[in-house]
Amino acid sequence: MQIERNISATLRKELNKRGIRFQEFAKELGIPRTTLTGYMKGTSHPRADSLEYLAEKLGISLAELVSGEESPHTDGLACMESVRMEISALHPRVIPIARDAVSLLQDAFRLSDDLYGLRENESADETNNEVYRYFLHEMMVPSYRSPAYGILAKQRFGQGWVTITLVSAFSHDKRAVEQLAARCTELQLSPVHLLDVIQDFLTGCALSYD
Repeated sequence: MQIERNISATLRKELNKRGIRFQEFAKELGIPRTTLTGYMKGTSHPRADSLEYLAEKLGISLAELVSGEESPHTDGLACMESVRMEISALHPRVIPIARDAVSLLQDAFRLSDDLYGLRENESADETNNEVYRYFLHEMMVPSYRSPAYGILAKQRFGQGWVTITLVSAFSHDKRAVEQLAARCTELQLSPVHLLDVIQDFLTGCALSYD
């Protein structure tokens, strides 16, 4: 039915917008992973009270939840979550390889969405003179089995923001990278100097362990 497809599209859009993993999304919504899987595959339909609960958890209206307005770039990431759930059925020897491959593909889909400019259509704050904005960018590093963090830079063009550069993951310290990104935004750092700033950051981290 169309409403199941619409809810599925909205959930995929919200998952992608948050940039988190499927299990984290289920935890945020307060529902079992199996239930969320059914909603996202369009094979099950939330009850009326569950629809209101989901909308409240997502911070959107009920109308938005069932409208199904979808970003054209979200399908791939949602499909990867479905693939991840099937990995346990593989032979134990190939499971680590499959997990690494899915993690890399998920990172590629997230990066692709960033580069397509998910924020291009955001209304610019006319009272804000910012030209550049810097954001934490999370990536999975299969060899470490844990997330690492880089910085994504966006530049104002007209009424929107467009991705202009990305420095791949360089630290496992999420809070420190968030603070660095915020500081770059505050100083309106030109992206041409971003690598120098990150090099200083890494040097400072190395010295702190001496």
